[in-house]
Amino acid sequence: MGHSVLGVLSFSITGKGALALVCSVDNAAEWRYDWFRRTSASSAAQILRYNETDDEISISEEGIYNCRGRRGDTTVFTEDSNLVTIENRVSHKASVALQPDWSLIFSGEMITVRCEVPADGLTEWEYEWTKPNSTTVPTHNEHRIVNASSSDSGSYRCLAKDKKNLTSTTEWSDVVTLTVSERPAANLSADHRAFPVGGIRGPVILDSPARPVTEGQSVTLRCSSFGGNLYSNFSFYKNGELLRRDVRGKLEISAVSKSDEGLYKCEHSGDFSRESWMSVKCECDQYEVEKESPG
Repeated sequence: MGHSVLGVLSFSITGKGALALVCSVDNAAEWRYDWFRRTSASSAAQILRYNETDDEISISEEGIYNCRGRRGDTTVFTEDSNLVTIENRVSHKASVALQPDWSLIFSGEMITVRCEVPADGLTEWEYEWTKPNSTTVPTHNEHRIVNASSSDSGSYRCLAKDKKNLTSTTEWSDVVTLTVSERPAANLSADHRAFPVGGIRGPVILDSPARPVTEGQSVTLRCSSFGGNLYSNFSFYKNGELLRRDVRGKLEISAVSKSDEGLYKCEHSGDFSRESWMSVKCECDQYEVEKESPG
């Protein structure tokens, strides 16, 4: 008796797309094919196609599929093939947002990581996350970190599932990286020497987006300094080259493009901030649709 194997190049259908299932049997000459579909793992198999001569079919519905071979109109069958689960992905892509949208979080601070999906007013969503040090899989759209620690650092991404049809999902979001650092210590010291002109200097900090910025969006980078000459300009650098000087400490880009991607830092009164990478992504929907095969 032969053995059948069900093969597929993709395990998801996007929107109204279709994909091909191929049933292969050892010594395939003169075999015909029966096709089956289940709506869930606990449901009974329904006959989709019967006694087909073609070993390939095109499908456009989610479900759990398998096949078997038969010798013509006889009752000689192969064993049932493996089960293949096909998901229907809606033509949306989830996105992860941070509130507040800071590139650096200090331990003890509160931050909310939110999964966002374009609203259609009809679908009730359930959510799936991948996040650091998670022993549970949350199904809500927000993950609130009340007392941030280094264990919360890492990559976050999410997708949304239709509650009425959990095999219908969005695309996974892009990864957003959260960095939690220890709070800096405050040190106070004094001696009998004179204070420098302009007072005692503190660190220079560049506030930049924590996640990739979409082309066309407006972005503002802010540079802040504790001390130094209050009337001196803030200087912004990209990839080591001076971009702009601004007394307000702002670098405003009205519509970012891929050419704005790079490593940024700022300077005030001779002190420099740490460098921060700003990533720019293209706003384009990807649809993977398999061509329908004849048969």
